[in-house]
Amino acid sequence: MNKKYTLYVAMVAVLQACSASSDMGPSLSAGLKVDQDVVANASNIRCDASAADFEDAMLAAINNSRQVARMCGTGSRPAVNLVDWNDKLATAALAHAQDMVTSNFFSHTGSDGLGVSDRAETATYDWLAIGENIAAGQSNVEEVHQVWLDSPGHCRNIMNALYSEVGAACVAGGSSDFSSYWVVVFGDQR
Repeated sequence: MNKKYTLYVAMVAVLQACSASSDMGPSLSAGLKVDQDVVANASNIRCDASAADFEDAMLAAINNSRQVARMCGTGSRPAVNLVDWNDKLATAALAHAQDMVTSNFFSHTGSDGLGVSDRAETATYDWLAIGENIAAGQSNVEEVHQVWLDSPGHCRNIMNALYSEVGAACVAGGSSDFSSYWVVVFGDQR
């Protein structure tokens, strides 16, 4: 069985619980900093923000959380290295957020029956590790990020040392059940 397939089988089981956890990872690299002004402004960044503002705020929120050891439910997670933005992961996130709005559903499984690994591959992301957080109805980056930190499985995704990259999207709900649909995809490439 090849390594990618083995990891995929393991990730599918974990993703069904909205979580992709790993063993304790490396410590945060010394000297890496997150722009605290961007973190502080996250409460002002909504679904309709410019792409650059959204990307900056989401990346800063995630990396700010990864800098500090924290409890995810009852499990302790160490500080981990910061992640970089990846446009292919953002494309996968956007496709899923748009699908949830258009088809008016809320699930990690798309209306086509496919999961996050399929969406990442469609976006030509050759993954070694992949995970996804979704949320609906939150008004800004700060609020949705806090919801994820408060959820043990989503928190473990944020604090997962396997992930080195992230992409995210938010789509306004229009006439669907929720006012906003948020997706963040975590990954690590081959």
